[in-house]
Amino acid sequence: MVRPQLQALYASYFTDNGVAAMLFPTTVLPARPIGQDQSVELNGRQVNTFTTYIRNTDADAVAGIPASRCRGRTRSGLPVGMELDGPWAATVFCSALGSPRGVRLSPASGPEAGHRENGER
Repeated sequence: MVRPQLQALYASYFTDNGVAAMLFPTTVLPARPIGQDQSVELNGRQVNTFTTYIRNTDADAVAGIPASRCRGRTRSGLPVGMELDGPWAATVFCSALGSPRGVRLSPASGPEAGHRENGER
């Protein structure tokens, strides 16, 4: 699928369904420890690590739609993330939610979140 087709598909999804934004995990699994990352188990099968981990964020990146990501950690300290994607008009909306003062995931409802690369919460 080429970029314009992918952009049209996203645009119609948001418009046709009255969706302001999509919230989803950036990966289908938490990160693997270093050295245990050549393949991963998904649904009882060993699969390629790279293609498994990029599958949730590859299409929106290719389409170039506005997105904001936040990350957290599993109970064992491995990184996990959530992404918020919106239609073209939602750039400011997504940026605001992804800001240090934006939406946080509660540890009670999932992995510890709101931690950024620079250590801000």
